[in-house]
Amino acid sequence: MEQPLSRVRLSMLTPILVLLLGGLALGVVPGVPAAFAAAAQRFTDRAGYVGQALHAAGATPSKALPEVAWTTTGVVLGVVSAVLAVLVACTALYADRLRDPSAGR
Repeated sequence: MEQPLSRVRLSMLTPILVLLLGGLALGVVPGVPAAFAAAAQRFTDRAGYVGQALHAAGATPSKALPEVAWTTTGVVLGVVSAVLAVLVACTALYADRLRDPSAGR
């Protein structure tokens, strides 16, 4: 019979931390956001893709790259999203203890 765990295992927390830190690192390293914007533009340029694939045409950007930079709105939304995600996860993990405080003992 399975017994409930008293705490969250490190193997469950490690991927979360790696993904959060990796996402933050990609946003902080200079040049990475601009490279992602250029790659996204090439990925969504259907006419350019058809030209390269069917007619061996050279790659040419179809329009100017979008501005990519940190904004106050973006940072606030990111922090709020992360905090809400942690609250939802904690609520799911500790729902029994929230309903009955003596259950965790």
